[in-house]
This record gives sequence, structure tokens and C-alpha cells, in this order.
Amino acid sequence: MDNLLANTPVDIPVKPRVLIADDSRIVRATLIKHIEGMFEFREALDGEEAWETLLIDPNIRVVITDLTMPKLDGYGLLQRIRKSKISRIRNMPVVVVSGSDEQEERERAKAFGATDLITKGIGTAQLLSRLDILSKLVNTQQEFERGLESLVRNGNPAANLTSLAALESQAD
Repeated sequence: MDNLLANTPVDIPVKPRVLIADDSRIVRATLIKHIEGMFEFREALDGEEAWETLLIDPNIRVVITDLTMPKLDGYGLLQRIRKSKISRIRNMPVVVVSGSDEQEERERAKAFGATDLITKGIGTAQLLSRLDILSKLVNTQQEFERGLESLVRNGNPAANLTSLAALESQAD
């Protein structure tokens, strides 16, 4: 039994998964070409399919979405994500990809909860850098939440600190 465990890898590195929602096959293929190798990916042809994919795949770390899609557009998808009762989905970074660089469109996407906005002609290095930062942010948030849950579950006195005075009292 010990021999079997000795040959089992302890830490298997897993590539972060990105969901690409765009009705244009060419745009999806271009984005995939940029991220292949560094990220896993899933594709959705519209916002409705993207929403269903988010619900069933807990390994998605970042969403890249177009704004103009059939069935459910990018704004509707953003709205569903930000109002989700599932915190993993509600807090997920969403990158809006757009063909235009209009300020009004950018402001509207931000108002709907977009984390970042990119243009369809973005370079590979810049896209990879942004996605890497966002996926690491998600991992850090999840680790933080697990740590807090562990503190509360294990009855750690630090979990019951509600004020600076309580913290100073515990420190003494």
C-alpha cells in the first residue's frame, strides 16, 4: 500500500479553464489559438449556452464573452453571472471582448459587471497575461475562503474576533 502511494504524484498541475462565449467561430478559434497550451478552454455559441456551461463546470476560472450574441447577449450573461446565488459564479472574472473601442460600450459593460475589456485584435502576450492574473486571483480567493471556513469549523479563537479590541485582547 505504501509503495502505491509513493508512486502517486502529490501535486498534479492543472491548467486553468477559460470559457469562451462568442457566436463567431473565427473569433473563438483566434482566442483559442492565443491561449492553447497555457489554458484549458470550453466554448459556447451564445450566452445561454455559456450560462449552462458555467452551472455544470466548476473548473471554469474566467469567462471571455462577446457582447452581441443570439439567445442571450453578453450583457444578459453578465447580469446573470453577477446576480447568481452561487458565489463561485457570481465572483468569476468576466472579460468582455469587443470589436469596437467605443467608450459608451466599455462603460456599459463595466456597469454590468465586466472585470476587463479587450478588443478582438489583442496580442497573445497581453491576453495571456490578463487571463493568468485573473485565474490566479480566483485561486487566491478560493484558498482564502477555504481558510476562513477551516478556521470557523475548527473553532479557532481568531475566527471569533469581531473588532480590533478583541484582536488586541487575544494578542495579549
